[in-house]
Amino acid sequence: MLMNFCNSVLKPKVKSSCLCNEEYDVTNLISSNYLKYSRGFVAYVVVKPPVFVEFEFVCPVNVSHVIIWSEVGGQKSSGLELFSKHERNDTAAKIGWAMLRDGQPGVVFHQGDVEPGQVPAGFVCTLLSERAAPLRNVRNVVVRIFKTRSSVPALGRVEVWGEVSKSAPPALRASVLQLWGGGAEPPRPAARDEEERKRPSHTDDGSRRKRPACVVPEDFLDSLTYEVMALPMILPCGKAVDRSTLERHEQCEASWGRSPSDPFTGKPYTRTVHPMLDSSLKSRIDLFLLEHADEEEVRRLPRTLPRSRQAAKKPCVEEKYLNPRQLVATEERDDDKNLDAAMERALSRLPSFLHPVSSRSVRDPDPFDCGRCNRSEELYSLPCKHLLCRACLFKCINDKDLTCKVCASLFTTDGPVRWHCG
Repeated sequence: MLMNFCNSVLKPKVKSSCLCNEEYDVTNLISSNYLKYSRGFVAYVVVKPPVFVEFEFVCPVNVSHVIIWSEVGGQKSSGLELFSKHERNDTAAKIGWAMLRDGQPGVVFHQGDVEPGQVPAGFVCTLLSERAAPLRNVRNVVVRIFKTRSSVPALGRVEVWGEVSKSAPPALRASVLQLWGGGAEPPRPAARDEEERKRPSHTDDGSRRKRPACVVPEDFLDSLTYEVMALPMILPCGKAVDRSTLERHEQCEASWGRSPSDPFTGKPYTRTVHPMLDSSLKSRIDLFLLEHADEEEVRRLPRTLPRSRQAAKKPCVEEKYLNPRQLVATEERDDDKNLDAAMERALSRLPSFLHPVSSRSVRDPDPFDCGRCNRSEELYSLPCKHLLCRACLFKCINDKDLTCKVCASLFTTDGPVRWHCG
């Protein structure tokens, strides 16, 4: 009887030769928890191939075929090699390799005389070693990732199918068969979707219809976690990730003493090159969540929109992720209902290039402006070398106040002369 020896009920062990990304540990490949099992394994962002992932079984196994899912979200391992280790010989023997192209999510390694019962759609089929020795009495299977598709090494799932070797003790053989017979495989996403499609739903007229599956558009998914994004951020490299994913990456980088950087290219952020909120994509995601709000799968997704029709007052995006042009200090209050007043208050803090600056300005007066009203047109020079505009000069003559407002020196009516800049 064929068994999947990477199933958690058969108590396998797994280890990797590199650090793992947070929440994407290599133990997810053999976890009994569906959420962890569905995440898969993703290496740390700075890890480059080659990467080794080794599975250890509870008993010697005669390998029939191996199925490897090589994608986790936007991460894909395109070059894979398969090795086996035996009970009495710790040397790894190569039993297969494969190169995956675009549109090929995984590979099935199988023997020439044994075909897998089910081959997932789009998977590549390749033959295992023609020699029988490396496939008998196998105690360890090693997956070597030697190439990726412009990403970090990743594995979505690994299944090693085979039979208990005849060299295993009868007691161990019986124990393994009992574990397999009393346990069940971790639920697969495909099987779960099939079960949901087969589940009937009752309508108002009492008829039963199949509930259509909710298909999430590909661009709504985080390029790292492959989950629906609540706040999509566009990275300098062009990929989109959720803000929570970006914050976890920055915290991880800070723990190693590094400045925030692009998780895909490793280039540090600058004042002009940094993550930006994709408002158009966020609007599309929010519309999708509202249109499918009655579906159970969508209710569990994170969102920034409120569940009710009332608008949320709390801002959902931090200022450090916004465009600097949007960071105008408006100091708007929650009770501001007059848009004109709010706009006037916001623009009052910006410098004006159309009107003269009032005398109440905190800046120092310009020596080439009028000493009374700070105007810069039709200026006259006093004997003390200070300037007055035409209007202020006529006002001083009419009021008989022939005193410089800057130095308080006196002048006569024939003292001022026309002043030209330069």
